[in-house]
Amino acid sequence: MEFNNELKRASVVFSGEVTQLDTFTVVFRVEKVWKGEMAEEMSMSTGAIDNGNGTITTSDCDYNFNVGKNYLVYASGSSKTMQTFCVQWDKTNRHFCGTYKVS
Repeated sequence: MEFNNELKRASVVFSGEVTQLDTFTVVFRVEKVWKGEMAEEMSMSTGAIDNGNGTITTSDCDYNFNVGKNYLVYASGSSKTMQTFCVQWDKTNRHFCGTYKVS
């Protein structure tokens, strides 16, 4: 993954801690913004889909976020269809975590 290329393409880039998490939504407390404008809190879809019949669809691309962990998030597109990917952010462990729509 070329982070410099992703930085150029992204509308916003920020780091944040996951403060809330459920099956469908992850909420970040935004800590630092490198590009674009962000509120202090940002929520986005986990990628899971409610099928409306009591079942949920997930995919191999869905990422298992963890409350209390920090992530570096790159996002591009409009506010309603913004596509993002992120990496777990600490000094020893960085993980790619997929593509999501901002909620």
